[in-house]
Amino acid sequence: MEIKHLIGSMALGFLITGIAMKACTSDISTSLTIENLKCEYLINPTGIDVSQPRLSWELKSKEEGQGQIAYQILMASDSIALSCDMSDIWDSGRVKSNRSDQIVFRGRELQSLQSYYWKVRVWDINGDLSDWSPIQHWSFGLLDKAEWRAGRMTP
Repeated sequence: MEIKHLIGSMALGFLITGIAMKACTSDISTSLTIENLKCEYLINPTGIDVSQPRLSWELKSKEEGQGQIAYQILMASDSIALSCDMSDIWDSGRVKSNRSDQIVFRGRELQSLQSYYWKVRVWDINGDLSDWSPIQHWSFGLLDKAEWRAGRMTP
């Protein structure tokens, strides 16, 4: 009897998870896709030491003459929350710009030895909104020389 209850609970959990994941996605479409997201020129870098990292992405489209007129960056300390568009670190809001290279981070103060997750979406020249990019991440090394003590890290 206990195994049936456990299996039933697991099935319910999978159903709820599936519904939540569907609720976190959208049916927005444009001909633009966002690829090759980078932080400080690297894909998913580890141990960066820049307190205001620069972010970049590439746009792809099968439609000739298509481009970006605005972007929005979301950043969070948790990838699961970010997958549901919840951001506790930075929400750039809609930024009118065709730039997709070396966008300087302007969110909350970042901490040494932490990982951060980000994604971006863009508006195309027709004003249509793209899907979110895949979630990318980076982690920090030590951001301040004072955090190094006697050859050891002390965050």
